Amino acid sequence: MNLFNKLRKYFQDNKIQKVKKEDRKLPKSKGNGKGARFTVWFILILIILLSPLAFLRAQTALDKSKNAESAVQAIGKEDQKQEVDVYDSPMLNVFANEFVDKYLTIPKEDEDRAKHKEQLQNYFAEGITPPNVSDFTGYRKLDSKTLYDVTYQDNKAVMSYLVEYTNVSIEKVEEEKEVKDGDKKKKVKEMVEKETPKKQTAMLNIPVRASENGGYAVVESPYYTNVPDIVNADMAKVENPLAEKEKLKTNQTQEISTWLETFLADYAANPAEDMTYVMDEPKGLNGLQEFVSVQDVTAYPTEKENRYIVKATAIFKEKEVPITHQENLSLIIEQQDNKFFVKQMDNTLGGE
Repeated sequence: MNLFNKLRKYFQDNKIQKVKKEDRKLPKSKGNGKGARFTVWFILILIILLSPLAFLRAQTALDKSKNAESAVQAIGKEDQKQEVDVYDSPMLNVFANEFVDKYLTIPKEDEDRAKHKEQLQNYFAEGITPPNVSDFTGYRKLDSKTLYDVTYQDNKAVMSYLVEYTNVSIEKVEEEKEVKDGDKKKKVKEMVEKETPKKQTAMLNIPVRASENGGYAVVESPYYTNVPDIVNADMAKVENPLAEKEKLKTNQTQEISTWLETFLADYAANPAEDMTYVMDEPKGLNGLQEFVSVQDVTAYPTEKENRYIVKATAIFKEKEVPITHQENLSLIIEQQDNKFFVKQMDNTLGGE
């Protein structure tokens, strides 16, 4: 027996048997799984639907918190602002104007004075009384008032008014006059009131303090001072800064001067919208004044070709009456197509 036959006989005697595969499938549930799936899907859908709502509620709460914080900060800022703005408020001027009217007015009759004193007392802080005018026979009237200055000191504002008023003193004097006595006339003496007015000009200074509720009160007695001198005649006038610069030739200056007369006549007569043809920034007096003449015309070249600086003095007059006045002018003009065009015009000799 050869080797091949031995091997075949061996494998026949020892056959390999196939092992039956086990069934590895999961056992099917005996119950119904639809309910569980429905529950899971319901929870998922509910979460999806409620998530935006929860976000919105959280965002609303956050916004409310921010608004509350902003409101608190605004209140704090408002308190600080009130401390500053309370003295810049127009109400302070209203209060001070009313006070000046009443303070500088003294009625003639005693009954009117009593009412006036009551009204005036309302403007004063507690403990301050209005001036005593019981010994004054006469009356006082306010002619004019102008708010001149406001200074701040010791938590109060001192309102300074330039005031003009008239004190009228009254005294009883005996006068003689003629009266009829039947067919005759006779002289009789009677007591009459004689008024003596005296005008005054002064600065009335009123210390005013603001209260927490926004009201105001005069916290110290008002006081008078002399009207300050605000005139300084020693001040140097505005000069032409180009006076020493090179000027245009006489014939060129004359050409500009001739054009300037026509331009200024139009400027005096026309409204601004009618001057667009000749001005970058249109201006016009619209007949308010009449042009008379132009004097002291001086023209200077500039770095730009055909552009010039012109200094001049224009004479205008009132339309209804022969009253004239002069105005200083500085113009920057440019020659375009043999015509002049105003690039800039100012009422001053100053400036380049």
